[in-house]
Amino acid sequence: MLHQYWLASVNLPNVCTLLLALTLSIPPLCGKAAEATPLVQVAKVSGFADDAAFLFYLDGNLVLTNFVVWKTNGTFASKGEAMTEGHTIRMETSLSSDVDGRWCEVSMVMPIHKTGVKRSGNNAVLTLPEGDTRTVLLNPGVFPFVGMLGLNLYTRFYDEAKGGKQSLPILIPHKKADKLTMEQKRSFQRTLGVKKLRLREFEVKTAGMDAIIWIDDRGRLIKSAQPEEGAIFIRSGYEMWREER
Repeated sequence: MLHQYWLASVNLPNVCTLLLALTLSIPPLCGKAAEATPLVQVAKVSGFADDAAFLFYLDGNLVLTNFVVWKTNGTFASKGEAMTEGHTIRMETSLSSDVDGRWCEVSMVMPIHKTGVKRSGNNAVLTLPEGDTRTVLLNPGVFPFVGMLGLNLYTRFYDEAKGGKQSLPILIPHKKADKLTMEQKRSFQRTLGVKKLRLREFEVKTAGMDAIIWIDDRGRLIKSAQPEEGAIFIRSGYEMWREER
């Protein structure tokens, strides 16, 4: 499960299936790695912007607040705060890209460990929860797994004309999974105040995660639900849609 390492520290049952996903991401600059043009062209993470707070509910209880800033150049940063037994647990994540907007480095800082991915030419160096590193060969178009906050990024590469289940190659430092699958289930509308929002619903799966997500017409993540975990990750201001299906 994605939550097993953080869970050992904070004793929040089942919460870190998402918390680890919520916080996986990528650091500031790629240095020399950004100066060279790798033979393997990894996925672009530029061209999208967002600035919002997200709320994570487990079995109806608010357990995490996550603040995220995503810039059009592919820079991503988030900070999360969770409460457990009266204590505040803080997490930070970051993502950086090279001059072409392709992802470069991922970093996740949790209370008891740090994981990440750093691109170097045709390889990536993975930092594992135990502190060890492992080098893997990059696949063309591969994405780093940036958790719930980045699920909308993957949907940008979904071919609606083709439809059905589609997959993307991914890198997850703490798992052996090498792909993420998605399928668009429907397009629909919801009303928020006086506004009508057009939404798309996707089913997204990878090792340790099976989520239903809502994306608005601006490509922003609105909600992600993991029914089997009793977990809801939702944009602040849209809480009235927590239980809607």
